[in-house]
Amino acid sequence: MSEKTTDTKSSDSQSRTPSRPRASDISGPVAKAVREEIRSELRAARDEVREELIKPPRLRNARLYAGAGAATLYAGGALAATLVLVLALLLPDWAAALIVTALLAVTAVVLRQLARQSPEPVPERATKPKAPRARAGRTRKAGAGG
Repeated sequence: MSEKTTDTKSSDSQSRTPSRPRASDISGPVAKAVREEIRSELRAARDEVREELIKPPRLRNARLYAGAGAATLYAGGALAATLVLVLALLLPDWAAALIVTALLAVTAVVLRQLARQSPEPVPERATKPKAPRARAGRTRKAGAGG
């Protein structure tokens, strides 16, 4: 009797195994589908950004702002070097460089504090008073009761 029960158990487990998928069988196609979806979304976002930047006025403005930023950084570096050289006439070189570095650090902290204290920008629509609207339609005459 015990032989029969073991045979039926083994045949039951064998019959269940093929019909029940394993986790690794499911995760592979799901991961592939997710990967393809993410790639397609990234491609679409990249193409959208390219289209926006390719528009002539925006592309030109973006390049001009980038050039202005780079020129400003170079000008700031040249100014710092000039200050170091001027102070080096009176002090040792290391002291002049240290003083200019401290001045730049203090300037950065002050500008950051000013930026934090500035109020949030208010949209232009919210600050302008609304003009009274002219009513369209008929106007009531005095004495016309109705």
